[in-house]
Amino acid sequence: MKLPLRLIIEGHDGAGKTSLSKALSAKLDVPLYKCSKERTRMHLANNGANAKLNILRFGIREQLDLIQQCNISVIYDRFFPSEWVYSHILERQTSDELVFEYDEWWSELSGKIIFLYKDFVEEQDELIQSSLLDSIKNRYVEYSKLTQCKFLFLNTTDKNVDNQLTKIISFLNES
Repeated sequence: MKLPLRLIIEGHDGAGKTSLSKALSAKLDVPLYKCSKERTRMHLANNGANAKLNILRFGIREQLDLIQQCNISVIYDRFFPSEWVYSHILERQTSDELVFEYDEWWSELSGKIIFLYKDFVEEQDELIQSSLLDSIKNRYVEYSKLTQCKFLFLNTTDKNVDNQLTKIISFLNES
C-alpha cells in the first residue's frame, strides 16, 4: 500500500503557491485544498476579531483528525504555519501552543512542508504590503527552525514550474 502524501505549501504572497500547488496536485493526482479568499473574508466579517483564532482552535483540529482517520492524501495551499507567521507579522492574537501542537501532529502524520520564496515580487498584494515581504520571509525561516516536520525551502523567482516540480518530487522521494 502506498503511503499517503501530506504536504503543506507555504510562502509569502506572490511566491507561486497556488500555481505550483495546482501543478503538483495534477502531476501526483493528489487533492488540493485552498480556502477561498471570499470565504475567508466572509468568515472574518461575520465572526470579528476572534475569527482566525476560532479557525485555529476548531477547524484545523477537525481537518487533521479527518486526514488521520480517513488516511487521506492532501496538498494544502497554506495551512497552520501561515497562521503563526501572519499573526506575528500583523500583531494578531493567536495560540503558538496550538500551532506547534498541530505541527507535531502533522509530523506524526508524515506531513511535510515546502516554503516558497522569491527574491522579489512583481505585483502588489491587496492584503499584504510589499514592505512586509522580508519580514514574512524571515518568519518562515524562523518557523522552519521550530517545526518538527521535514521541509524544503524553494526559490521560485525563475517561475520555472517544471524545474520546481522536479525539485519537490526529489524532496518527497528522499524524505
